[in-house]
Amino acid sequence: MKKNVSLKVDTPTGKATITEVFITELGHLMAKVYYAGSKNSVNHKIGEIGELTSTANIHMADSVTRRIS
Repeated sequence: MKKNVSLKVDTPTGKATITEVFITELGHLMAKVYYAGSKNSVNHKIGEIGELTSTANIHMADSVTRRIS
């Protein structure tokens, strides 16, 4: 599941843009950050779906599997 966005952010290395937010198969909430100065995109873990759902008092119907196939 991916969602394209365009959010300007300040980082320790300067200005950047969050271009995409997505959830991995392991339940990690990730953000793809584009650094204009170096012209690189880097994926950063910004949370875990399990933590976010418990904060919102939402319960997962299926557990997130932690297996690598």
